[in-house]
Amino acid sequence: MYGRGKSITWWLHGLSLINDGGQQLLLLKICAFANTCIWMPVKKKSKKLGQANSLNGKRWLDWLCHVRDHSGGKYFLALYLTQVLCIRISQALQLRVCDFNFRDRTVWIAPFKRHAAATKPLVPSAANTLQQIKVEGVKSKTQKNFCWPKKGYLFPSRKGSKQPYMSRYVMAHMIAKVRTSFLEKFAHKYPDLVAGKTIRSHSGRRHAITAYAESGLDPLIGMAYAQISSFRVYRSYVDIQPDSTRRKMSKLDQKAKLGRI
Repeated sequence: MYGRGKSITWWLHGLSLINDGGQQLLLLKICAFANTCIWMPVKKKSKKLGQANSLNGKRWLDWLCHVRDHSGGKYFLALYLTQVLCIRISQALQLRVCDFNFRDRTVWIAPFKRHAAATKPLVPSAANTLQQIKVEGVKSKTQKNFCWPKKGYLFPSRKGSKQPYMSRYVMAHMIAKVRTSFLEKFAHKYPDLVAGKTIRSHSGRRHAITAYAESGLDPLIGMAYAQISSFRVYRSYVDIQPDSTRRKMSKLDQKAKLGRI
Protein backbone atom coordinates (compact mmCIF):
# COMPACT_ATOMS: atom_id res chain seq x y z
CA MET A 1 0.00 0.00 0.00
CA TYR A 2 1.51 3.30 -1.08
CA GLY A 3 1.32 6.33 1.18
CA ARG A 4 -1.01 9.17 0.35
CA GLY A 5 1.64 11.26 -1.41
CA LYS A 6 2.90 8.32 -3.49
CA SER A 7 -0.61 7.28 -4.53
CA ILE A 8 -1.39 10.78 -5.83
CA THR A 9 1.94 10.84 -7.68
CA TRP A 10 1.10 7.61 -9.51
CA TRP A 11 -2.34 8.96 -10.45
CA LEU A 12 -0.78 12.15 -11.88
CA HIS A 13 1.80 10.08 -13.76
CA GLY A 14 -1.01 8.08 -15.40
CA LEU A 15 -2.80 11.32 -16.22
CA SER A 16 0.26 12.63 -18.12
CA LEU A 17 0.21 9.60 -20.42
CA ILE A 18 -3.30 10.44 -21.66
CA ASN A 19 -3.61 13.06 -24.41
CA ASP A 20 -7.39 13.20 -24.69
CA GLY A 21 -8.86 16.02 -22.58
CA GLY A 22 -12.13 14.20 -21.83
CA GLN A 23 -10.30 11.14 -20.58
CA GLN A 24 -8.04 13.34 -18.46
CA LEU A 25 -11.06 14.97 -16.81
CA LEU A 26 -12.62 11.57 -16.17
CA LEU A 27 -9.40 10.28 -14.62
CA LEU A 28 -9.19 13.38 -12.39
CA LYS A 29 -12.69 12.70 -11.09
CA ILE A 30 -11.85 9.05 -10.45
CA CYS A 31 -8.65 10.12 -8.69
CA ALA A 32 -10.54 12.54 -6.41
CA PHE A 33 -13.19 9.95 -5.60
CA ALA A 34 -10.67 7.19 -4.86
CA ASN A 35 -8.58 9.48 -2.70
CA THR A 36 -11.67 10.44 -0.69
CA CYS A 37 -12.77 6.84 -0.21
CA ILE A 38 -9.32 5.66 0.85
CA TRP A 39 -8.53 8.45 3.27
CA MET A 40 -11.92 9.38 4.65
CA PRO A 41 -11.88 8.61 8.41
CA VAL A 42 -14.34 5.91 9.42
CA LYS A 43 -16.29 6.65 12.58
CA LYS A 44 -16.31 3.67 14.89
CA LYS A 45 -19.69 2.57 16.14
CA SER A 46 -19.98 2.74 19.91
CA LYS A 47 -20.58 -0.55 21.64
CA LYS A 48 -24.19 -1.01 22.70
CA LEU A 49 -24.31 -1.50 26.45
CA GLY A 50 -27.92 -2.59 26.66
CA GLN A 51 -30.42 -1.52 29.31
CA ALA A 52 -29.10 -0.66 32.75
CA ASN A 53 -30.30 -2.56 35.79
CA SER A 54 -33.02 -0.57 37.56
CA LEU A 55 -32.05 -1.99 40.97
CA ASN A 56 -35.61 -2.31 42.19
CA GLY A 57 -36.56 -2.08 45.83
CA LYS A 58 -33.78 -1.97 48.41
CA ARG A 59 -31.15 -2.88 45.82
CA TRP A 60 -30.70 0.79 44.91
CA LEU A 61 -30.11 1.92 48.51
CA ASP A 62 -27.66 -0.94 49.10
CA TRP A 63 -25.82 0.05 45.91
CA LEU A 64 -25.56 3.70 46.95
CA CYS A 65 -24.24 2.81 50.39
CA HIS A 66 -21.71 0.41 48.87
CA VAL A 67 -20.46 3.12 46.50
CA ARG A 68 -20.23 5.61 49.37
CA ASP A 69 -18.15 3.31 51.56
CA HIS A 70 -15.89 1.90 48.82
CA SER A 71 -15.42 4.89 46.51
CA GLY A 72 -16.27 8.06 48.41
CA GLY A 73 -18.98 10.58 49.17
CA LYS A 74 -18.89 12.48 45.88
CA TYR A 75 -19.66 9.36 43.85
CA PHE A 76 -22.54 8.57 46.18
CA LEU A 77 -24.03 12.04 45.69
CA ALA A 78 -23.59 12.00 41.90
CA LEU A 79 -25.52 8.73 41.59
CA TYR A 80 -28.13 9.87 44.11
CA LEU A 81 -28.82 12.96 41.99
CA THR A 82 -29.42 10.85 38.87
CA GLN A 83 -32.21 9.09 40.74
CA VAL A 84 -33.78 11.91 42.73
CA LEU A 85 -33.76 14.35 39.78
CA CYS A 86 -34.24 11.65 37.11
CA ILE A 87 -31.31 12.92 35.04
CA ARG A 88 -28.32 11.43 33.26
CA ILE A 89 -24.93 11.23 34.96
CA SER A 90 -23.50 13.86 32.59
CA GLN A 91 -26.20 16.29 33.74
CA ALA A 92 -25.54 15.52 37.40
CA LEU A 93 -21.81 16.15 37.03
CA GLN A 94 -22.47 19.56 35.44
CA LEU A 95 -24.56 20.83 38.36
CA ARG A 96 -23.27 23.92 40.15
CA VAL A 97 -23.87 25.19 43.65
CA CYS A 98 -25.89 28.14 42.34
CA ASP A 99 -28.28 25.76 40.51
CA PHE A 100 -29.85 24.72 43.83
CA ASN A 101 -32.54 26.94 45.31
CA PHE A 102 -33.48 25.40 48.64
CA ARG A 103 -35.81 28.26 49.51
CA ASP A 104 -38.08 27.47 46.54
CA ARG A 105 -37.04 23.80 46.51
CA THR A 106 -35.97 23.79 42.87
CA VAL A 107 -32.91 22.81 40.83
CA TRP A 108 -31.95 24.38 37.53
CA ILE A 109 -30.90 21.78 34.94
CA ALA A 110 -28.71 23.03 32.09
CA PRO A 111 -29.61 22.15 28.47
CA PHE A 112 -28.25 18.78 27.41
CA LYS A 113 -28.39 17.24 23.93
CA ARG A 114 -32.05 17.39 22.88
CA HIS A 115 -33.25 18.47 26.33
CA ALA A 116 -33.92 22.15 26.93
CA ALA A 117 -32.94 23.84 30.17
CA ALA A 118 -35.48 23.23 32.94
CA THR A 119 -36.20 24.14 36.54
CA LYS A 120 -37.15 20.95 38.34
CA PRO A 121 -39.01 20.96 41.66
CA LEU A 122 -37.49 19.06 44.55
CA VAL A 123 -39.84 16.73 46.40
CA PRO A 124 -39.77 17.39 50.18
CA SER A 125 -37.80 14.25 51.06
CA ALA A 126 -35.14 15.06 48.44
CA ALA A 127 -34.92 18.70 49.51
CA ASN A 128 -34.43 17.68 53.14
CA THR A 129 -31.78 15.11 52.26
CA LEU A 130 -29.81 17.53 50.05
CA GLN A 131 -29.98 20.27 52.68
CA GLN A 132 -28.59 17.83 55.21
CA ILE A 133 -25.79 16.88 52.81
CA LYS A 134 -25.07 20.59 52.26
CA VAL A 135 -24.57 21.06 56.01
CA GLU A 136 -23.00 17.76 57.05
CA GLY A 137 -21.54 16.44 53.80
CA VAL A 138 -21.36 12.73 52.96
CA LYS A 139 -19.15 10.61 55.20
CA SER A 140 -17.51 7.44 53.93
CA LYS A 141 -16.19 4.63 56.09
CA THR A 142 -12.98 4.02 54.15
CA GLN A 143 -12.77 6.65 51.40
CA LYS A 144 -12.76 10.44 51.08
CA ASN A 145 -15.73 12.32 52.52
CA PHE A 146 -17.70 14.84 50.48
CA CYS A 147 -18.08 18.47 51.52
CA TRP A 148 -20.56 20.74 49.75
CA PRO A 149 -18.49 23.43 47.97
CA LYS A 150 -19.19 27.12 48.55
CA LYS A 151 -19.24 27.95 44.84
CA GLY A 152 -18.59 26.51 41.40
CA TYR A 153 -19.33 22.95 40.34
CA LEU A 154 -20.46 20.30 42.79
CA PHE A 155 -17.99 17.86 41.24
CA PRO A 156 -15.00 19.87 40.00
CA SER A 157 -12.41 18.11 37.89
CA ARG A 158 -8.76 17.69 38.77
CA LYS A 159 -6.23 20.32 37.84
CA GLY A 160 -5.13 20.10 34.22
CA SER A 161 -8.39 18.60 32.95
CA LYS A 162 -9.95 19.94 29.75
CA GLN A 163 -13.37 20.48 31.34
CA PRO A 164 -14.15 22.13 34.70
CA TYR A 165 -16.32 19.29 36.03
CA MET A 166 -15.69 15.58 36.56
CA SER A 167 -15.95 13.42 33.45
CA ARG A 168 -18.58 10.73 33.03
CA TYR A 169 -15.76 8.36 32.10
CA VAL A 170 -14.37 8.73 35.61
CA MET A 171 -17.76 7.65 36.94
CA ALA A 172 -17.92 4.74 34.51
CA HIS A 173 -14.49 3.54 35.62
CA MET A 174 -15.51 3.78 39.28
CA ILE A 175 -18.75 1.87 38.72
CA ALA A 176 -16.98 -0.92 36.82
CA LYS A 177 -14.50 -1.23 39.68
CA VAL A 178 -17.01 -1.21 42.55
CA ARG A 179 -19.65 -3.26 40.77
CA THR A 180 -17.61 -6.45 41.16
CA SER A 181 -17.30 -6.19 44.94
CA PHE A 182 -20.99 -5.25 45.23
CA LEU A 183 -22.11 -8.36 43.34
CA GLU A 184 -19.84 -10.54 45.45
CA LYS A 185 -21.20 -9.07 48.68
CA PHE A 186 -24.90 -9.16 47.77
CA ALA A 187 -25.02 -12.28 45.58
CA HIS A 188 -26.78 -14.25 48.31
CA LYS A 189 -29.31 -11.46 48.93
CA TYR A 190 -29.97 -10.55 45.31
CA PRO A 191 -29.07 -13.59 43.16
CA ASP A 192 -30.86 -12.03 40.18
CA LEU A 193 -28.15 -9.36 39.91
CA VAL A 194 -25.42 -11.85 39.03
CA ALA A 195 -26.90 -12.88 35.68
CA GLY A 196 -29.15 -9.85 35.27
CA LYS A 197 -28.71 -6.51 33.53
CA THR A 198 -25.53 -4.56 34.18
CA ILE A 199 -25.39 -1.92 36.89
CA ARG A 200 -24.43 1.36 35.22
CA SER A 201 -24.62 5.09 35.81
CA HIS A 202 -28.00 5.07 34.04
CA SER A 203 -29.44 2.76 36.71
CA GLY A 204 -30.50 5.73 38.84
CA ARG A 205 -32.66 7.30 36.14
CA ARG A 206 -34.19 3.93 35.30
CA HIS A 207 -34.81 3.21 38.99
CA ALA A 208 -36.66 6.53 39.32
CA ILE A 209 -38.97 5.97 36.34
CA THR A 210 -39.71 2.42 37.49
CA ALA A 211 -40.65 3.81 40.91
CA TYR A 212 -42.99 6.29 39.22
CA ALA A 213 -44.77 3.43 37.45
CA GLU A 214 -44.96 1.29 40.60
CA SER A 215 -46.56 4.14 42.53
CA GLY A 216 -49.20 4.70 39.85
CA LEU A 217 -47.97 8.15 38.81
CA ASP A 218 -49.61 9.51 35.67
CA PRO A 219 -47.18 8.77 32.79
CA LEU A 220 -47.58 12.32 31.47
CA ILE A 221 -46.32 13.71 34.78
CA GLY A 222 -43.42 11.26 34.83
CA MET A 223 -42.50 12.06 31.23
CA ALA A 224 -42.51 15.78 31.97
CA TYR A 225 -40.24 15.40 35.01
CA ALA A 226 -37.87 13.04 33.18
CA GLN A 227 -37.96 15.29 30.09
CA ILE A 228 -38.96 12.43 27.80
CA SER A 229 -41.32 13.29 24.96
CA SER A 230 -41.93 9.78 23.64
CA PHE A 231 -44.20 7.42 25.57
CA ARG A 232 -42.49 4.45 23.92
CA VAL A 233 -39.10 5.58 25.26
CA TYR A 234 -40.58 6.30 28.69
CA ARG A 235 -42.18 2.86 28.78
CA SER A 236 -38.85 1.21 27.94
CA TYR A 237 -37.40 2.60 31.18
CA VAL A 238 -40.00 0.84 33.31
CA ASP A 239 -38.79 -2.46 34.77
CA ILE A 240 -41.38 -3.64 37.28
CA GLN A 241 -40.51 -6.99 38.83
CA PRO A 242 -43.03 -9.48 40.31
CA ASP A 243 -41.78 -8.86 43.87
CA SER A 244 -42.58 -5.15 43.46
CA THR A 245 -46.27 -5.80 42.84
CA ARG A 246 -47.10 -7.15 46.31
CA ARG A 247 -48.74 -3.98 47.67
CA LYS A 248 -50.74 -3.25 44.51
CA MET A 249 -51.86 -6.85 44.13
CA SER A 250 -52.92 -7.03 47.80
CA LYS A 251 -54.97 -3.85 47.39
CA LEU A 252 -56.58 -5.29 44.26
CA ASP A 253 -57.34 -8.55 46.07
CA GLN A 254 -59.37 -6.68 48.68
CA LYS A 255 -61.79 -5.68 45.92
CA ALA A 256 -61.60 -8.50 43.41
CA LYS A 257 -60.86 -11.45 45.72
CA LEU A 258 -58.44 -12.96 43.22
CA GLY A 259 -57.82 -16.11 45.24
CA ARG A 260 -61.39 -17.16 45.95
CA ILE A 261 -62.71 -20.52 44.79
